[in-house]
Amino acid sequence: MLADALVGSAVLGGFTVGSTSPLGSEPVPQPGYVGRRRAQMGWGYDYRTHCRAYRFTIPTQPAQTGAGNLTITTISGAILGTLRTDTQLSPISGVKYTRDRNGCADATLILCNAPSFEILPFAVVRYSLDGVRAYEGVVTAPPEIPTTDDKALECKIFGFRRWLEQLQPADGYGVFEAGTDVTEIVRSIAQNSLVGRSPIRYDAAKIDALSGTVIAADIDVTNKSLKSILNFLAGLAQTPEYYYVWKIDEEGAFAWTRYDRATPVKTFFVGYDIFDFKPSRNFDTIKNTISIHREAEPESGDSGFGVVGIFNDETSVKKYGRLELVQKVPGYVADADGVAYGEALLSDLAEPKYAATGKALLRSGDDLLPEGAPVRVVMPFGVFRDELSPFDRAQVADEYTDEYADVFEVQGAGDLAVSFDSDNFVYANGAVKLDFESAAGQVAVLPLVNKTPLRKIFFYARATRNGAIIRVGVGKNAWNERTATISLKSAGEFYPFEIDFSDDPLFSGIGFFGVEILGDENAPQSVWLDKLDGEFVGNKTYKLILESATYDLNATTGEVALKFGQPAASIVDYVAALQVLVSDMQRTGQQT
Repeated sequence: MLADALVGSAVLGGFTVGSTSPLGSEPVPQPGYVGRRRAQMGWGYDYRTHCRAYRFTIPTQPAQTGAGNLTITTISGAILGTLRTDTQLSPISGVKYTRDRNGCADATLILCNAPSFEILPFAVVRYSLDGVRAYEGVVTAPPEIPTTDDKALECKIFGFRRWLEQLQPADGYGVFEAGTDVTEIVRSIAQNSLVGRSPIRYDAAKIDALSGTVIAADIDVTNKSLKSILNFLAGLAQTPEYYYVWKIDEEGAFAWTRYDRATPVKTFFVGYDIFDFKPSRNFDTIKNTISIHREAEPESGDSGFGVVGIFNDETSVKKYGRLELVQKVPGYVADADGVAYGEALLSDLAEPKYAATGKALLRSGDDLLPEGAPVRVVMPFGVFRDELSPFDRAQVADEYTDEYADVFEVQGAGDLAVSFDSDNFVYANGAVKLDFESAAGQVAVLPLVNKTPLRKIFFYARATRNGAIIRVGVGKNAWNERTATISLKSAGEFYPFEIDFSDDPLFSGIGFFGVEILGDENAPQSVWLDKLDGEFVGNKTYKLILESATYDLNATTGEVALKFGQPAASIVDYVAALQVLVSDMQRTGQQT
């Protein structure tokens, strides 16, 4: 194919600029070897002669286009010329392009000197890496003679998705009936409003199966940009289990892809696949009190807005304080839908999310990344602390508890009782409370599942009297494989406790946590437990979404800057898309 014209540029590949018409090419052997050598010697390295050729700049025909060439054509497909990247004095200094969850974004091509042919505006650019298509866009700013000393010429390139910001649905294809599956709407937009009106191609194989989500009422998006419509549909189709992304991919084709939130598409090993990895929690996004306001319907005669509902997360409020958000939705959103939006939005924003940055090396086409997909990042082997249980309401059985839920169970004969106390706690919105008087030998056991080797546990405890009242233990197959007697220093206060069994770790992980009552009491007593953590030995793992990757390539190196973030719940993207639609409707006078 045209994009494969530069297959020979193993590490940094090559550029192809032109239309959608394919051009033949020859595969280059030993891609791994070539990639390693070019990473050391630059993209002018030739594996056959172990030296670099001289600069090569001539017009060429499709049949003559070989590996290691940058071919430039008009948007109609007429070839203007070719620049080889596998030369000693290549005119190409470097290239930098970004891909994110919506496909190819902006790019910059840097030339050492002007080519002998003209680069026209809106020429189609295709970049291949080791025979694999990596980027496609159009030249929006052909290079001009610079006035700076570096004498670099820059070509500004935009991804095809820019067309989605300018295009609206084609005549007769902007109205969809109630009950239509979201994916069918997406398919119609791609087939009828993109193909023939832009360079974007339609490939049925890149449209995933029906979403199972249908629109509840007729919808007219005639006057909306295709980008805002697709954002709306992607948000509408999402659930807590999966989500959809639309993109204009590296082959210039429209894609509609479904991802399972719990199934990583790719695993990165820090120190091997990725370096300079910096994870952090983003506390700026926390919102735990949310008001959903509905705009007035067009032509209703009303003004202002109505309050659909106010939603609070008490646990988050107690942890971080009250953090408010007012969210507006269009007037055609029903009350029930507005309530569902508010609850989903609150669920997504009540807790901080992990985000991260990192870098990777680009060695071959296999290193191209699945932007927009859920991924897993595995840290180097080491010691780390992580939460085992918050000892919260979910760990205490009540009349609504499922029989398979992991809650405290009381073993043995006596009056030991387990409850949840929302008034006395250290973390979250409450603590587990044990009440007893005649309960010697009784045990409250909580099932846990963690297969990482464990060598310490940490928790907080409080009691109504001093002294040794309880014995605490953990184990893989039983609660008492590693135990310690806890002596409480003073009554009525929480104290942190640590049980260290580093000399005899639980190599198979932990399966149970237990609290044993050591003896009968002369009067009713209570013990509170809160926030159970563990110190693990192994590889800490983060589950994130790869939001974007910026590929920075030149004659000697290939580096990728990565941005990760946790996948948002469906309501976030949906409401954001609704806001865009409201803005569009206000601009056109359809919404007040």
